[in-house]
Amino acid sequence: MTGMKKRPAEGNASKTPQLEEYTAAQAEKMATYWLRWVSTRGDKGPLVEPKHGEGSWSEPVSATIPG
Repeated sequence: MTGMKKRPAEGNASKTPQLEEYTAAQAEKMATYWLRWVSTRGDKGPLVEPKHGEGSWSEPVSATIPG
């Protein structure tokens, strides 16, 4: 995935669906998410070989922001 800007982790999702809001200026851009499970004690899991840095992250999921 070229041209991606690194952003810090934002927010916690404790319920589904998780809804995100975008501005009109962001229309037609690609949004990519990585998720991971964290317990209320701060445990990160499940414990598998990390693919994207510290902890266990999902594969990326991407979608084009509608305009």
